[in-house]
Order: sequence, then C-alpha cells, then structure tokens
Amino acid sequence: MKIRLWLALVLAAALGGCAGGQRVDPKDETVSLVFGYFDMKDAPTKLDWVVLKQYESKGEGTGYAMNVKEGLFFHIGVEPGSYQVNKFGGNGGFFSNPAEYNFGGRGRNGTAVRIQKPGVYFVGAHRYVNHAGKGFFEADKFEMQAAKAPGEKELLQRVIKQIEGDKGLAEYTRQLQQARQRYGQL
Repeated sequence: MKIRLWLALVLAAALGGCAGGQRVDPKDETVSLVFGYFDMKDAPTKLDWVVLKQYESKGEGTGYAMNVKEGLFFHIGVEPGSYQVNKFGGNGGFFSNPAEYNFGGRGRNGTAVRIQKPGVYFVGAHRYVNHAGKGFFEADKFEMQAAKAPGEKELLQRVIKQIEGDKGLAEYTRQLQQARQRYGQL
C-alpha cells in the first residue's frame, strides 16, 4: 500500500498535481479546484504531500494526491462527491525517513467538503499540534486544529499565482477563472 501511495505521489509531482498520475482533462467542466493549508512548523517532519479521499462511497472511493508548497496544497480536477483529507506526510530526506500521518476523526473531519457543482472549494487551514508522550517509550501524539491564519483569500491568491506561474497548469483556464472570481468575492 505504501509503495502504491509513493508511486502515485511521484506521478502526481511529475504531472503538476494531477491525481494518481491521471491527467485532468482541461475541457472537463464538471471538476473543481480544491485547496487547503497545513501549518507543520511544530511537526517532527516536513510536509510534502496530502491525500484527499472520497468518503460516503461504496468501495475504496476516489483519492487525490496533492503536492505541498510551503503548507499550501491544491488540486485542479476533483470530481463531484464528498471528500476530506485522510493522510498527509513527508517524503523524508538524507537524514530522515518518510512519514505518514492520518488526519483523524471518525466519520467526517475538519477538512470535509461536499462538491455538488463545479467551483472552488477550501478545506481550511489547520495546524499540527504535538502532544509529547509521557515517557521514553510512549510515542508522541498529535492533533490537527483549525487555524485562523492564513485565511482563504490569502491562500487562494497563492493558488492563483502558482497556476499562473506553472506552464503545466496553463491550459486549466476555467479553474484559473473560477479562482479569480472566488478571490473577487472574498
């Protein structure tokens, strides 16, 4: 399972954030732009990826792997349905191992979003809060808490800049237009 997730993330990185290595059709008018932010400054690892997973579906449901840049993550091709972040983590590095975290919560969590019509959806800003273990042999625990800053408008402005500056995303003009329209409403 971890190898499949890793491969999906590598493919997503190569394809500009497209889910599971599948290219999003720029002419598909049914898909939405979904974005959010995780503050991981108190986490023991760096944040490199987030997985948005469909819930309330039969079977495994659809999942979207998203790359992270300075806490911001987004996907330009999420199909209608009910989703939430279920996993996130870091790829590791020379001196660190890969890490995977479960967002937590039974049923829906604080990132839950229901997409009924195409548009721009914000799953919120959250921060990693560490709860140290009570001894050398007890692992630390954590929770993700809603964060007031940065706000939706500031993060959407960053999404717009990333889409505008990424040649691989230039053809997603509908999503860019919707993001600009939403920004104007905020």
